[in-house]
Amino acid sequence: MEPLQLRFRPSGAGRWLEGAFLTVWLLAWAAAELIALALLAGGIRAWLLGRPLPGHSASPLVVVPVAAFLLVWLVLWTAGGWSALQQWLLCFWAEDRLTLTLNELHSCRRLGPWQRSRTLPRGAILSVEQERRGSGGSGALIVRLAERELELTRLGTPEQRQRAADLLQQALGSDDLERHPPPPIEPMLPAGWECEQRSFDSALLVPAGRLRRRQALAATLLALLLNTGLVLLLRQLRTRQDLLPLVLVLAVIAATASWGALKLALGRQEWRLDGGQLVAQRRFAGRVTVLYEARALELRQASDGDGDLWYGLHATDLSPVGGRRLPPGGPEPLCRSLRDASEPRALGFWLSRRCHIAFNADLPSPAEEEARRQQELDRLRQQLRRSGGFGRWLVARVDRLK
Repeated sequence: MEPLQLRFRPSGAGRWLEGAFLTVWLLAWAAAELIALALLAGGIRAWLLGRPLPGHSASPLVVVPVAAFLLVWLVLWTAGGWSALQQWLLCFWAEDRLTLTLNELHSCRRLGPWQRSRTLPRGAILSVEQERRGSGGSGALIVRLAERELELTRLGTPEQRQRAADLLQQALGSDDLERHPPPPIEPMLPAGWECEQRSFDSALLVPAGRLRRRQALAATLLALLLNTGLVLLLRQLRTRQDLLPLVLVLAVIAATASWGALKLALGRQEWRLDGGQLVAQRRFAGRVTVLYEARALELRQASDGDGDLWYGLHATDLSPVGGRRLPPGGPEPLCRSLRDASEPRALGFWLSRRCHIAFNADLPSPAEEEARRQQELDRLRQQLRRSGGFGRWLVARVDRLK
């Protein structure tokens, strides 16, 4: 079977208008970034030397809140600029390549000078199709697996993506698979998770170490900044007793930040993969505390106050360990995601196969979800009616508006 190769590049007249706007925005972003870096460097220098801010006669203590604000703003501003740069590259300098061979689908994305590749086993692919939007428009080219959906590309025209979906779907259903069946496919561990193999113990499922190290580094830098400010305030406290309330508040904040950085650096939540059960445990500085055992998993859907859907992988059939009590609503989910059930579902399938435990991945249908919301509204109406005359008046007005 000859490999099927497809290439997608930016297209459409709208990208020129979007790219022009992003070009102007990125120039303004770069100027603001340089100004903020210069101000932050000058403020830190004045802070360390105990001098007022450049061009100001105020106390050097003013540097602490100003530097903290600039640091937080700079982090958020840099993240926004990086997102805008990625979008600008998608308008002018991007390419997606798809290669389907007898055993796998290889995806390569080039975004400016950066390149990222991903390989999917052919036997794990259920279908390849183009997303359909509610307004009748077309979306990205996606691949459906048993446990999740993955985006292949948003580049190219809708006609090119639809043509690619037809070609890939036709190739996936060819007779070559009957003559050369692919090997059995194991569920894949989603990105952001790692499985540590122990020599004389069960394997451990842990969050990706790279992400946790970044979080620990950010928390350590914040704690260092707060503790440095606390030391400078303590030096000023000898001559200015009115700073005592500020010192106490900053001491509490610095201690909290230091403890958080220490927990991120030395501690973690992990799950031991035993046969027939999943054991949750907490590790801190080499000491392991077993929390509970779970013999089943369930994918749940919930909505927040804004109506956004959250998907979580929850452990069920729980047994506390060591006389501990579980929270009334159960432990925190192993994994949560907003408006996308791919990661919790993939992790659930992987754990179910690895630990040989049951996994319920069924989510309520739109009709069932609407019935549940209607039942909840009816329950609230009954409570309002029983609350008194004002409640009955309010229910009547709401029904009249409907």
